[in-house]
Order: sequence, then structure tokens, then C-alpha cells
Amino acid sequence: MKTRRLAALFIAFLLLLPVIPQAMAVPESPEEQFELLKEIDDYITFYYLDSTGESYLSEGLTAADLGEDQTAFFEVINGMIGKLDEYSGFLTIEAYDELFPAYAPPSYGIGIEVDVSRPWGAFVNKTLPGSAAGEEGLAQGDQIVSVDGVDIRGLPFEQVTPLLRGEEFSEVSVGVRHPGALQDEIYVLERRYIDYSYVEGYKLSESLAYVEITDFLNIADIFVFIDLLQGFKDAGVQDLIIDLRGNGGGEVNIAYDMLISLGGTGEEALFSLVDNVDEYIFQHYPEDEIWTPRNLVVLMDENSASASEIMGGSLQDRGRAVIVGVPSYGKARSQALISLSSGDFLLVTTFVIELPVSGEYQGVGIIPDHHVEQETALFDLSGFEPLLANRALLPALSSASRVLALEQRLELLGFFLAEPDGVFDAYTLHALNCFQLVEGVTVTNYASVQSLQLLETYVQEISETEYILSDTQLEYALELLEFVPDEETEPETESAA
Repeated sequence: MKTRRLAALFIAFLLLLPVIPQAMAVPESPEEQFELLKEIDDYITFYYLDSTGESYLSEGLTAADLGEDQTAFFEVINGMIGKLDEYSGFLTIEAYDELFPAYAPPSYGIGIEVDVSRPWGAFVNKTLPGSAAGEEGLAQGDQIVSVDGVDIRGLPFEQVTPLLRGEEFSEVSVGVRHPGALQDEIYVLERRYIDYSYVEGYKLSESLAYVEITDFLNIADIFVFIDLLQGFKDAGVQDLIIDLRGNGGGEVNIAYDMLISLGGTGEEALFSLVDNVDEYIFQHYPEDEIWTPRNLVVLMDENSASASEIMGGSLQDRGRAVIVGVPSYGKARSQALISLSSGDFLLVTTFVIELPVSGEYQGVGIIPDHHVEQETALFDLSGFEPLLANRALLPALSSASRVLALEQRLELLGFFLAEPDGVFDAYTLHALNCFQLVEGVTVTNYASVQSLQLLETYVQEISETEYILSDTQLEYALELLEFVPDEETEPETESAA
């Protein structure tokens, strides 16, 4: 059994990878492929939680059994590793950079957060502090329509973001369509260093603060979190809400360093990691404490997993916080992230996570003290005009009601960002063309039957889908804390992503 100080160093080696290797060429020959296979085997044998000490991948194989197809080879490796459990796998260096951006090589861009809920094109969710996009006035809802003169409206967002990145201080020409505008505006933006934070917090009143943590993937967020707590303490804030909803986890050490900042009682155990040999206990040490809120409420949902369950569950177990929401995901397994000689990475399940009182929660999740479901509803399309999708909609020959029906559907799908008015103008055509580009149908200056029928299909699917009507979980937390909004005090941002 080992305590937190030794454990922290051990986990840092496995999960934090302080040194990132240079990407190397993938194995080309069967002999090189077999050597990589044996290397992965050795790591699995040593680290895997349920290791039997026997070979997992290479037993009974020789280099002669492997071919020249590199793609097929890596597909086979990933499939075989994936059979260990649902969490283990093989990561290319490119996949690693996406999953752990804080450890990827420095990235330079225009400084926008793309709205990933819209899989087509690139819509601005928000701009980052100090970014060229923010300085030039880009804002939430703006649509990136072109990059260096190339129309990107039909591309998925993951193909657009690399186009916006480049060398530091280089410039890129970006076409932007602002909500309600009838034409694009061209900006020449400087690419700058992107330092993205997954922590954001602000005061709701003189006595209450709110912090949202969306992932535990950036070590720098520890200091963002600590600075927030220190600021709240200095301002006399007494109560705190921590929002972990949708937080799929990340690195154990980041969650741990945030936990110890919130205080505790002496050298109490916060949680433990148990591998196939030993137990590593993460403890609270008083000298690490920053601020102990009088009342602490943690919001969790079915997508709160892994490290977020460690934070919420530990605070709940020790009587430091109450949980509001629904049972969390239930991932009480932690993985080691191991660098391979090929430049790629092995993700292998290594630890069972145990909380100080309730123990392991695999498949069960963290059970909230106050079970509160979000208020949901079906989309109300009763006010939609009939589209009459069996005949084309021609701007000069169609009624205002049909144009309004078109605009209403394009707005519902996120393409039409103005107020539907039944006038087929340049903005209506722009939204229609964006939809046609995304769907791969012929781009026209009118709404073809194919376009209209596709619209009706999507709208029908949406009409059968529930959406969150109001954030009843947050409202319940505010009621618990007897929160009364101060009309004279606007929410003050202490830190922004």
C-alpha cells in the first residue's frame, strides 16, 4: 500500500507522459511489425489489470505470419487490444494529439471554439481570450464560410479546423457570415498560440460562485482552478457549485490536484487506485488546501465519467458536497498511456478506482443525493408552414408561406441564422446552398425537390427527438443554496476558456 506522494509520481509516468516522442515511421516489414507486436505484448503483460503473465497478442505468431499491409496490421492490433476490455486500445500519434491537446506540439490558430454540435462547416461557439478572432469581433453564431478563398461550407468541422491552423504569426483569410447578414465579410486573421482551458468559472452573487469543468486534460487547468478558488475566497464567496455534467474524465492527477485544493480533514484518503500488484492511496494534505466552501453542490449526469466521478464521488463520500443530477456513467477503471517505439501509444486498463467509503462504482456510477432529471420536451412544429416537398420551390413563383416553411426548416437544422420572414433573399439562398453542399446534392438558386424531401426527412426525425427545455438540475442546486439573483450584479467572469 502506497500513499499519495509516491503514487503521484507513479501515475504521472503512466498517464501524463512528460516527454512526447517524435513520430516515427510505422513498421513496414513483417519483422518490424512483429517486434512492435511483442513490445505491445510486454506492456500488456506487465500493466494490464487482469494480467495472467501470459502473452496476449504474439503467442504462436512469427514474422512470417504478418504481411506488408501496414493499415491492415494496425487494424488487427487495435482489434486484438480492444478485446481486452472496452477501454484499452491503440492510438496513433495523430489520435493522441486530438485526445490530449495539452501535450501535443504547440498549435497556432485564429482562436475560436467550434460548435461541435453542428457536424457541418464551422460555426463559432466562442472566441478565446487574446485571439485575433476575438479582437476582430467574431462571436457566437458566426459561420466560417471560406478559408483562403476556398468554400468550406460542405466540409465537416474536423476538416475545417486544420485549415485555420498554421505557422505562428502567419495570416489566413477567413470568410464569415454573421447572423442576419446578406453577404460574407472577409477577415485577414493572424494565427497565434492556442492555450485552451477546460475550466470556466464566475460569481453568481456576492456569496455564490459557479465553476464548470468539461474535461481533465490540461495540467494548466489546475492553476486556473486554484486561481478561481483563491479569487472566490478573497472576494468573500461562501458557497460553490461545480458542474461536472458531460465531463468524460481525463487524467487522474489533474482531478486529484483540484480535489486537494478544496480542503478536507487532516490526512484523509480521497480515493485509491488498485493495480494487479499494489494499492496507491491519494490523500489530502492540509498544506495544499486553497479554500473550503461553506456549502458545495456538484452537478453530475450520465456522461460524467472516470476522473469526474473521482472528484464528485470523493467529495460526496467525505461529506464535503452533495450531488445533484442523475447517476453517473460508472467507469471505475483507469488506463495507463504508454509510448511505443513506433511513435504511437498503447492505452491499457491498469487500475480499479475505489472511493474512500463507497468503494468501487464500476457499472453503477455515483448515485446523487438529489435525483433530478432535466426537463425535456419534443420539438413543437405545429407552427411550421406546409412545405409541399413534392414540387420545387422557385423564388419568383412560390408563395411567401412556402418560403417561410423553407426558412423555418433550415433554421431548425442550424443553417438559417436570421429570423424567418418568408422573403427569399440572399440569406435564404445562402442557408439553402449550405444545406445542399452538406448533403452533396446539386447546388442551385432554388430549392429542388430532392433538397426539400431531405429537409422534410430530417425535420421528421427531429420532431421525434427530445431536447432539454430548461436546466432543472442547476435550478435545483440554486434552490438548495437558497440563491436569490442580485439584479444589480451581472455574472462576473473570473476565468474564460
